[in-house]
Amino acid sequence: MLMLVSPAKRLKDTPPQTAIETTVPHYLEEARELAEAGAALPVARLKALMKLSDSLAERAHARFVHFSADEIRRGGGIPALFAFDGDVYRGIDARTLERDGLEHLVRHLGILSGLYGLLFPFDRILAYRLEMGSRLTGPWGGDLYDFWRPRLASEIARRMAAIETRTLVNLASIEYWRAVDVAALAELVPGLRIVTPEFREWRGERAKIISFFAKRARGLMVRFVAENAIDTPDGLRDFSYEGYRYDSVMSEGDRWVFTRPDSRRLDGISPLCDTVMAKHPAG
Repeated sequence: MLMLVSPAKRLKDTPPQTAIETTVPHYLEEARELAEAGAALPVARLKALMKLSDSLAERAHARFVHFSADEIRRGGGIPALFAFDGDVYRGIDARTLERDGLEHLVRHLGILSGLYGLLFPFDRILAYRLEMGSRLTGPWGGDLYDFWRPRLASEIARRMAAIETRTLVNLASIEYWRAVDVAALAELVPGLRIVTPEFREWRGERAKIISFFAKRARGLMVRFVAENAIDTPDGLRDFSYEGYRYDSVMSEGDRWVFTRPDSRRLDGISPLCDTVMAKHPAG
């Protein structure tokens, strides 16, 4: 199976201590093209386009201006799995994984990206800010979906063929999953199967999706796969990190629901949950 996750807005700038060989992103030239389009925009336009503060818009613009495909080819940048710093990546906690687990993810994990299209764990990247939903226009059309949808299916299919799988595990957000042309991918991967895990918290008599916890759970599932060398979707049903369990009653088809008790009642998590719930209402 091949898992797909979303990137994160926040990035780290400290390289990991690992002997695993790093790689060059497959869509590096496409990333250069998009960076040039971003650099050509006035900062004010970039601010409005991406709904950023003045300081974040200036930083994003500077990163586009200084983007260098040659620098990445020469060995610059940080491996993608270690560069992103969001809820999903805190769940993965890649810097504490053993080498065997990291090598397993090299084969079984892909990261969707607004700038780089599709990344794999040890692809080197430079810091950037470009969400997939951005309406960055160009010869390709009116947004990044117009740019990436015609391209991504072929590389996803190639990677799936390399590990001899027909199963894709969708752990990405809706924003990023929309960039995958499922119909085109199904033509390239006969018998394509897409498994979509869903993570819910019990609140009284209802099991609800709470954004913060759902994102973290996606990362925890990736870590579970790495630590247990899981390479088939059936193994995902055994996922049990931080109290989650597969719920056969709520699951339907290849939409697999994992639930856990009210996290506010779990030892050591109550103060965190109170803070999170104020920012991420249940839904």
